[in-house]
Amino acid sequence: MKIAITSSDGINVDKHFGHAEHFYIYELTNHNFILLEKRKTDKYCVERGQIENTNKLEDVYSVIKDCLVVYTMMIGEKPSAFLKERGIRTRIYSGAVNNIINYFI
Repeated sequence: MKIAITSSDGINVDKHFGHAEHFYIYELTNHNFILLEKRKTDKYCVERGQIENTNKLEDVYSVIKDCLVVYTMMIGEKPSAFLKERGIRTRIYSGAVNNIINYFI
């Protein structure tokens, strides 16, 4: 299972979904959490609560569409609903990436 994470450093979940310029993609297999890659994306929001372009959400989705879950420090209702309709769950979380595996064990 692939998981997308919004992070500034790949160590902590510390970015708002709309402000993410990249996603760290992890794979969960046999209770191991393996970093697969860092994927570049454009920010969905320009300023707090302001959406730059309605197509931006589609663009962000295309970067993480193979993931089952997105862990993010914060996400708005619109992008959360958008992802849910496409089969991606969102989880609000702030902290160490390594602790996320505890939710799956």
